[in-house]
This record gives sequence, structure tokens and C-alpha cells, in this order.
Amino acid sequence: MVHPRHDPRRRRIPFKEWPVEDQRAWMNALAPGSVLEEGGAAAHWAPQTRRNRKGAYGRWLNFLDRNDRLNSDRHPPDRVTRERVRDYVMELQKTNSSSTVHSYIEDLYAVMKVTSPLCDWTWLKKTANRLQVAAVSQRDKITRLRPSADLYTLGIQLMNDSETATGCTILNRAKRYRDGLIIALLAARPIRRRNLGRIIIGQNLIKTSDCYWLHFEGSETKTLRPIDLPLPATLTPFMDRYLDHHRRVLLRDGKCRNLWVTENRTAMAEHSLYRAVRVRTEEAFGKPINLHMFRDAAATSIAIEDPDHVRIAATLLGHSSLATTQKYYDQSRMLAAGRKYQSTLNQLRNKLRTEVRSPHKINSGARSNRESP
Repeated sequence: MVHPRHDPRRRRIPFKEWPVEDQRAWMNALAPGSVLEEGGAAAHWAPQTRRNRKGAYGRWLNFLDRNDRLNSDRHPPDRVTRERVRDYVMELQKTNSSSTVHSYIEDLYAVMKVTSPLCDWTWLKKTANRLQVAAVSQRDKITRLRPSADLYTLGIQLMNDSETATGCTILNRAKRYRDGLIIALLAARPIRRRNLGRIIIGQNLIKTSDCYWLHFEGSETKTLRPIDLPLPATLTPFMDRYLDHHRRVLLRDGKCRNLWVTENRTAMAEHSLYRAVRVRTEEAFGKPINLHMFRDAAATSIAIEDPDHVRIAATLLGHSSLATTQKYYDQSRMLAAGRKYQSTLNQLRNKLRTEVRSPHKINSGARSNRESP
């Protein structure tokens, strides 16, 4: 079996190897504007968005190249046909989750829309929408979602347990404490994975007289909006303990400014953060919760527990508008519908049990109903 890193289907052709016309179209779309001239159609894209979509387009070009469909002399929009996109989706589905397949097609649509704006890409957008519907149904996010309070409690519990754990090494206790702090911090301040993995002590994590603050410049965030959020005061002693003891145990005199470190004396990679949180949450709840779902949990918890202040969810998640928060993260309506449905089922079940125990009441009730006007 080919390792994913060496699978030729997963390769993303780097920008310098793109056909000249594709490079030119991309650069024109991202051209910055000025006071006198309007910028390209994608000039507003955040750096992370540009990287993601450039990589996604590189994978599309790789698909065409491997199937002898990449003609450098052909205009980029001419290569994007319904038949080829269908074949591309079928190939992606062999190695990727449904949500990832949707992301690749959504990114392809976004790139074509800004690089070839005169073409009608309605059919491609509809394809992405159908894939999104399929992805949402397969992910079954609602069954895994937990209130932020539960996630925060789990983080605190993991840290407390690590201090009293017996029969395990000091390194394992330190890792348990670290993972608990990651979970508690995310539950309280659900920043994106990229920012979580790049917290630098003294630069992005700053201690004031009474608590710690998370600070990121706009250039460091996906939406280009700066982050300035205080951590809950209840986390202060836990953060102090981690920095003064458990982090030092993991580093063992190693030099690293990143907040999250491994027992190998290096900064935790994003995939290591992802895996650690999934493992701990699956152990606690029976189903894994990934890093991004902490953002869903925050928006949903606020909508349910404090609907009068639901707008603070947009600020907490770094969104420019509440609409974005509600569109992607607010699961409260679906949860409420699920609870209503379950309540109806419970009432019906209890009614049937009562009728089975008292059959004479059924008959009398039926006669009463027939006699009613």
C-alpha cells in the first residue's frame, strides 16, 4: 500500500510549475488594488485562503496532468468540463472524506470564478453544493457535538487527574496535563488550529497582573482580523503550573518558545494537536471531537444558553459578521428540533404504555371522541 505522502494522486503541482496562462490568471486575480485602481477579484482573500486554494488548484492540475488532459496551450477555463470534474470527484472520493472532496471542488469553483469571471460557473457551484449536502449528512456532527462546558470540565479533570495519577511516568503525566490544558483553552477560546499550534510565549500568550491573554496580529489570522482575548481567570493557576513544571518536564532543558511542546523537546505540530484532542475526547465521550468542532460547540452553546448575547459568538470566533457564525457553526436549531422530536416520541411511548395497561380507557376514549361534535 502506498503511503499517503507518496501517493501520486495527492500531489499538488507547485505554482512555479503551473502552465504560464494559469500563473498569469492567478496573479491577475490576486493583484492588489490602490486608491486609483481596483484590485483583482481575489485581492481580498486572506493569506491562508490563498494558500489553501492555490494548493487545491495545484491538485486539480496534477489530476489533469496524470490523465493527459493538461494542455499548456489551452485556456484554463477550457479544461474545466463537467466530464473531467466528475472524474476528478470520483478519484478524490477514493482517498478523501466527503467533506474534503467538497472542499476541493469548492476551492476549484472559487479559483475559476476569480480567474475566469466571464464564464458561467453555475454548474460547478451546484456540484459543490451537492457534495456539501452529502458531506454534512455523512459527518453527522450533531451526534458528536458536546456543550463547551462539558469540554472545559474535561480539560480541568484531565489536569487534576494528572497531578494525582499513579502507576505512570512523569512524562505521561505531563502529556496528560498538557492535553487537558489544550482542551480547556479551546473550550473557552476556540481559536483556529493554525493559531493554536503557533502560540509563542511572550508574543501570542501574554500574562498580565490577573490573567493570560491571547494576542495575534491580523496578518497571523485567517480572516486578517487581530485576536485579543483574555483567558478565563480560572485557567491562570493551571497555565502557571504547566509553564513552571509540566512544560519543563517535556522540554527537559530544551529550547523552544512555543507553548505546546512534545517529549522530544520540539514544538507540537498541528497534526499532533489534532490527534491528542481526538484521543482524549474519544476516551471521555465515546466519540472523538476534532479541533474545529470546538468552534461549533462555542457558537451553539452561546445560542442555547445565552441567546440574548448570541452576537458575542461572532467576536469569539473571529468572524466579521454573525451570519457567518450562524451559517457554519450554530447547531442550536437542529439540536432544539432533535430534542422536540425526542420529547414527542417519549410522550407517545408513555401514552401507549398507559393504554396497554388500561385497555378499557381506550374504548371509552374512542367513544368520547366519536360523540364529540
